[in-house]
Amino acid sequence: MMRRNPEKYDYLYHDIKISTFVYTLFLFIFFTSTESYALSHNQENASNGISLVNDTLAPPKPIRKNVDISLHGDVRIDPYAWLRDLNWPDIKDKSILSHIASENSYTASVFKPLLGLQEKIYQEILERIEEEDSTYPLQNSIYLYYDRTEKGKDYTIHCRIKNKGSQKEEILLDENKLAKGRSFFKLGVFELSHDHKRLDYSTDSLGNERYTLRIKDLKTGNLLPDILDNTAGGKIIWHKKINGFFYIGFNEKWQADRVFFHKIGEPQSKDQIIYHEKDEAFSSAEKSELRYSSDRRYAFLQFCSSNTAEQHYIDLESDVLFPQVVIPRRDGSLYRADYMNGHFYILTNDQGRNFRLIRATKEMLATKQWEELIPHNPSAYLNYYYLYEGYLVLKHTEDGLAQITVRPLNDIKKVEKISLNEPTYEVNVDFTHYRDPFLRIRYSSLATPETIYEYDFATKQLFVRKNQRVRGGFEETDYKVERITVPSKDGTLVPISLVY
Repeated sequence: MMRRNPEKYDYLYHDIKISTFVYTLFLFIFFTSTESYALSHNQENASNGISLVNDTLAPPKPIRKNVDISLHGDVRIDPYAWLRDLNWPDIKDKSILSHIASENSYTASVFKPLLGLQEKIYQEILERIEEEDSTYPLQNSIYLYYDRTEKGKDYTIHCRIKNKGSQKEEILLDENKLAKGRSFFKLGVFELSHDHKRLDYSTDSLGNERYTLRIKDLKTGNLLPDILDNTAGGKIIWHKKINGFFYIGFNEKWQADRVFFHKIGEPQSKDQIIYHEKDEAFSSAEKSELRYSSDRRYAFLQFCSSNTAEQHYIDLESDVLFPQVVIPRRDGSLYRADYMNGHFYILTNDQGRNFRLIRATKEMLATKQWEELIPHNPSAYLNYYYLYEGYLVLKHTEDGLAQITVRPLNDIKKVEKISLNEPTYEVNVDFTHYRDPFLRIRYSSLATPETIYEYDFATKQLFVRKNQRVRGGFEETDYKVERITVPSKDGTLVPISLVY
């Protein structure tokens, strides 16, 4: 739950879903294992006249059926148009299914000689992982929330304990139990109600990214009768006054183009459509988003195309459910809005591709009489911002390296840069609660396993809260990390990270 990072859309930032260190470790194991495996098996196979490539099975070739798809005077003949089923993603054409099955059989045959290597790599990676592990807890209300894993189990267990008093663990959701007996499982939504008495969660057991959403009563442990099908796997937003929540649903083309409101206890067929995005370019599930404002006063709805964004907001303390637009869409205009203590904060590219940050009251939005907090900087890309009571936290990239800075909201020009010791690294902010007195940071490098830091706003000190342990004799001091620059053909210096 606390691992979710709001940095989701690549037009504003790059979300690294696997730490730099883990990725480096995987590459090291893969290439060393592959090299040793190839050397030993090539010698053995050569002496026995065996090839790793299956020469007896020819790759399947789809038949050609020319179809004229000419448009606007452009003559185009597609011989493989028949492979596009009009019922997609529900494929029913037997000839298409037959061809896919033959491709899968061929792939399995080609890679069959490498099954031993696959298992070898898997086991070596597993031997380096701390299977019995837990995340650093996050305080929310009277509870400490955390996730943990158990040896031999593939999925996460979500838990909490009371911050004071009883230290008895309460398991909110065990993904291992949900995944039991299924060939595929993925958790989507994991969201607590405002009073921490109910849990919304959604699951995908088919791999089609259409999730089924359920509601769990955390007092009784029972599931409510509400079952919501064909929902997106992102966030849901609980209303503060009305007993229900907002969620994103799919249309018949699997486009995430609608925001619904579900009242607890009512059938899904009665869910109210709050917003309908009619432009197909803006209805990608990857770029459709629901989220709380930092102070949880508003819900934000975001729909984006490849180069344009539009956001709406809903007051969660009002009976009016229908959204209002933050800034009307304009081609090429990208922005991300947040809200805290009477002001909207908006990251926008209206004055340059590296973005700037402005602040405005609700009344000032339409007039564009905005207060500029962070001007556009042609040499530094403003990735993201985080709002805390009294502080503005920025993540920006300069010379290809991410930086985290802290500014008091009452003295915005005063900058405190959080120092990170290595020459190259990956760093992200884990937003917790806007009233927290600390900033939580997730850090890793080519030689440093994932480390959780907390930065104290008052003392400006950085504390290590958790180091990811790596088994197998790993010592961070055995490796050296460098960052060099190499000129490209046009003279631009390109940064390169090295580890040895």
